[in-house]
Amino acid sequence: MILLIGGQKGGTGKSTIATNIAAALAQEGKDVLLIDGNAMQGTASNWAERRDSSDWPKVPCIEKSGNLNAALKDLQSRYEHIIVDTGGQDSREFRTALVAADRIITPIRPSQADAETLLYVGDVVAQAKDINPALKAFVLITNAPSHPAIKLVEETQELITDLNLFSLLSTVIYHRKAYMDALLLGAGVTEINNPKAAHEVLALVQEMCA
Repeated sequence: MILLIGGQKGGTGKSTIATNIAAALAQEGKDVLLIDGNAMQGTASNWAERRDSSDWPKVPCIEKSGNLNAALKDLQSRYEHIIVDTGGQDSREFRTALVAADRIITPIRPSQADAETLLYVGDVVAQAKDINPALKAFVLITNAPSHPAIKLVEETQELITDLNLFSLLSTVIYHRKAYMDALLLGAGVTEINNPKAAHEVLALVQEMCA
């Protein structure tokens, strides 16, 4: 399966989601490749480099720029799962990866401003589906506040449902320091001692990769 993590909005945790899914799959013994399609930032590549010097299961990572379609089709036969991180902007990498991907996750923060970016992303995904009709598009709420009095998650879920452009994932990723800690270690949160964050990632993997 080729799983693309991408969208129009920066700062939503795309690289964090990509690396955590890759780590969780590697823990399960899956054959997984991580592709960093945002070489200028290089978050996924830096994470993988740090991971290489650890005892955690290895996650091979390669940097790719430009047209990702041909590269992904070539690599698809070699790996069980390919996770692609294309960063937070409309780019050639994002559009060409959509043509090859089986699924896309667009992470957004729980806000109306972030939800409104889905209108643009939805148009881009619709164009990709003209070439890749099997593509399935999902939206994931990330960086959510954990205080029960704050209703941003519920409000954003309603906005996403009203837009009717993406399938809304039931998993919600909450704002937790554990995600930053894991990123800096070259780990996934399933590999460090934070059960709540680990539960979120495992639920996401179950939704997307089961």
